[in-house]
This record gives sequence, C-alpha cells and structure tokens, in this order.
Amino acid sequence: MSELELFVGCYGEANSTAIHWLKYNPITNEIDEIIAASGVDNPSYLDLDADNHRLYVISEVENGEVVSFQINREQQQLVELNRKPTKGAPCYVEVNLEKKILLVANYGNGSIIAYKLDEDGAIGEQLDYIAFSETKDNQVSRIHTIRRVRDTSLYIATDIGQSKLRIFELKDNGTFQFVQTLNLPRHCGPRELTFHQKLNVFYVVNEYHNSVLVYRYNDEMTDIQLVQVLPTVPVSYTGDNHGAAIEMNEAFNEVYVSNRGHHSILTYTVEPRGGLVRKDWIKLEGEWPRHFTPTPDYNSLVVANEHTNELTIIQLKERVKVYHQHYNLDQPVCVQFYEPR
Repeated sequence: MSELELFVGCYGEANSTAIHWLKYNPITNEIDEIIAASGVDNPSYLDLDADNHRLYVISEVENGEVVSFQINREQQQLVELNRKPTKGAPCYVEVNLEKKILLVANYGNGSIIAYKLDEDGAIGEQLDYIAFSETKDNQVSRIHTIRRVRDTSLYIATDIGQSKLRIFELKDNGTFQFVQTLNLPRHCGPRELTFHQKLNVFYVVNEYHNSVLVYRYNDEMTDIQLVQVLPTVPVSYTGDNHGAAIEMNEAFNEVYVSNRGHHSILTYTVEPRGGLVRKDWIKLEGEWPRHFTPTPDYNSLVVANEHTNELTIIQLKERVKVYHQHYNLDQPVCVQFYEPR
C-alpha cells in the first residue's frame, strides 16, 4: 500500500494548532506532518468529502460551530470556506454526499441539526433542527452521535443522557421524519454505533455499564430487537472505565471497541448471523483511547490516546498485535483517513 493521509482533531484553543494533516507510510511505519492548522476551538470531531477535497470540523464549545475547509493539495493548505452555529455544544458531524446535507449532533443541549451543502462545499442554510427537551429519571438528553443506517436514508442518534436511540428518516429536503425511539438498558449511556456490512445488525458501545449491545432490525427500522449484551472489560477489572469508539472490520470479520480506563481495544469475532464472541483485549501502552479508525486496507488501527498525547498504530496480524509507531500530538480525539480521488 502506498503512503496514506489522515486528519486528526485535537482538544485545544483556537490559537493552537489542533487540526493535523498527516501522512503515514505503512511500509516504514513513519508518520510525518503535512500541516497543522489553528482557528477552531476544540476541533474534536471531523468528517471528509474526499471526492471534492472538503473537510468539516465541529468546535466543541458551549456555543458551538461547524466549520468547512477546502483541502488545497497543491499548496498543502486548509482554506476556510465558512462556519455556522450549531445551536448547542456539538460532538459529531457527518456528511451525506448524495443529498448534499451536513448533519451535526449537539451533546450540550441534546439536539440534531441539518444544513444544506453548497456547490463549493460551504455550509449553507439550516434545513432542520430538533432539540429533545423532555427529562427522564432527572436525566436530560445528550446526543453524541448521528449515523446513517447502511444503504438507507435512515439515521440513528445516540442519546447518552436518556439511554435512548432516536431514529429518523432524512428527507430529500433535509428535514427529519421521526421513525421511533428505542429505550436501552437504564443509564447505560449509548455513545457510538457501527453497522454490519451485509446484515441488518448494528452494534452500540455504551459509555457506562462497560457493555456493547447487539441489535437486529427490519429494513424500515420499525422492528428492532436486542439480541446480545456483552462486557467490554474483564470480570477481574475493578477500576473505572468508559466505552468510547466502536468499528467493524469487514475484512477480518471483527468488531473493535475502545475502553477508556482499562486503556484497551477489545476485539470481538462476528458470527454468521451477526452476533459477537469475545476474542481478546489489546492492552495499550497509551491511555484514554477516545477514538480509533482502521487503515483503508483494515490491516491496522490508528488509535487516538487523549491522555498520553499520542497516536498509536497497531498492526492486526492474525492473533499477534504489533505496535508500529507512536506519534506525539496534544490531546488527539478523532482520526479520519483521507483518500483523495
């Protein structure tokens, strides 16, 4: 595989260089910086339109924003196009290229918002906004993630605060049509989710309870069934732990979960019907793996260890895990590969 490019978002003030454009050589295992950019407070999550060389970054502050950049490859620059308020403290952004819509999840006030994407990649008019204001068990809504259901126009928003999944259809005009709300185990705190690549199955990692939930669903997502609840840390572990990120590796037929506190990546094997069987823990040398992503060939993971200020690259080689490289960055919290076309 030739040299890879990736973007990393970090916690940091607007005057700090908290957005990093890096290149990684999977042969030599070297990481080098292309550029580091400032101008965004706490750019803690980002998404890419690689086809059109655009980068979208949220600013995780109380009066949050979402910022669009043009990726200028010739001059190796990030050129800001514009920014828009998110009407809350955001923590997730996702691009829908087919509908030319940008979606943001606001943790601070439990809301979701959709914007039109203009032809030049700038963020256009607000298309819809929903805030979940009801209170349950003295808990308010905290929306962490809004992800598209594979091969559909449906989206799932994870509500950590009320332990719910909120399911919507995104209409062509950018408005949300409610489908259903799914109640999860009490106070489990669903944080992120990922989907099986072929089956109607999805996997939820909980911030609390040290658990992963496995669900099966029908095509319309009107019938969703919980089929498994699995632990994310060993029974013998007694320290604090918070689930963080979850991803499926289709090439290896595995699901990975990161543990903040146990400081590990847990590997599950995916069974033929989509259920999970625990395989092994990859115990990290770094601490607080807030986010990770597989390399495009799925042979390695790049892990953002927030508390030890580093990226760690782990090769996935049968049952042997080889630590490739540590690369120092201040408080990295999101990693996304950039595959320009």
